[in-house]
Amino acid sequence: MTVDRGNGVRVFLRVLMAGVLLALVQGTDSADKKPKSYPETGKVIGLGTTPHTRGHGTVYSHTYKVETESAIFLLDCGKLPFVAGTGGECGGEQRKIQLGDVIRFRIEKSDVYISAPDLTGGAGSDEEKLRIISQELKPGAAAEKPATPQN
Repeated sequence: MTVDRGNGVRVFLRVLMAGVLLALVQGTDSADKKPKSYPETGKVIGLGTTPHTRGHGTVYSHTYKVETESAIFLLDCGKLPFVAGTGGECGGEQRKIQLGDVIRFRIEKSDVYISAPDLTGGAGSDEEKLRIISQELKPGAAAEKPATPQN
């Protein structure tokens, strides 16, 4: 009985070429992406923790109260401890978010993304994600009016 190895080599080469083509397409796609913008600016006016119930008890994550021109956000860092206690703080490795810090961020759905250079003081394209626990308009801030249909 003879074994035809040529068929296996052809399949391998097709898979390899498909992988190379996919890598090239993804590389050009990422080159076309616009840099992320952080249109919101706010000042950290409060620090705290929020409880999270787990099967073995309650653990805590750090929270940050951030004031912008028109709103006050309560943001959850979301870093939970493995077993018990309080999770890590948000911020760069060298410097964590502190009271009085001014941060630039963008809002996407129910999350806030903070620009990493604001946290680390250096360059980079990374960002940190925090969950919005609450958002309230500041007194005197104009609420956005819903669009009214024109006839």
